[in-house]
Amino acid sequence: LLLLVVFGLSKLIPRGAVPSLKASPTPLPSVAAAQEGTSNLYTHPDFGFSVTLPNNWQAQPQPVSGVANHLAFIDFLSQDKSVATIEVKDLPVDAVIATFRSEVGQTKNLRIVFEREVRLGNDYAKQLTVADSTAKTETQFRFLSQTGKTFIISGADTGFLDSFTFAAPTPKPAR
Repeated sequence: LLLLVVFGLSKLIPRGAVPSLKASPTPLPSVAAAQEGTSNLYTHPDFGFSVTLPNNWQAQPQPVSGVANHLAFIDFLSQDKSVATIEVKDLPVDAVIATFRSEVGQTKNLRIVFEREVRLGNDYAKQLTVADSTAKTETQFRFLSQTGKTFIISGADTGFLDSFTFAAPTPKPAR
């Protein structure tokens, strides 16, 4: 798992985003996108969050089966390049942040340069800004605890990060 995260951080942060997870294929949630002027609204059907995407972005859910404590991973692409991600983990937010700090600390070209609390709707999230000295980029990672899960919203576009909101999850039909 540490190798997966370190590889992902080194691979994606230079491009201004977070890593895509590679795991065995599983069914992916459907994308609900509604045209709203110059943007699209992406809503995750199982975890009840929404983000507003620029028109040239598209959501691409990634499989996470076999990756410990990962419940969902959505990669957001612009012109086939990853520009932002949202991860959902089944771990307490403090544990996720501690592991993240450790992984960044073990990567020689990455360092946390800024830390603060940010408001997301009615909630607060911890934001860590990571600088990549090789690529000369900064990526913001927001860690939010909600419904017993940790959501990690990351990217360089603060408009995308600020658009993250929770809605009621879509109820699943009884089987």
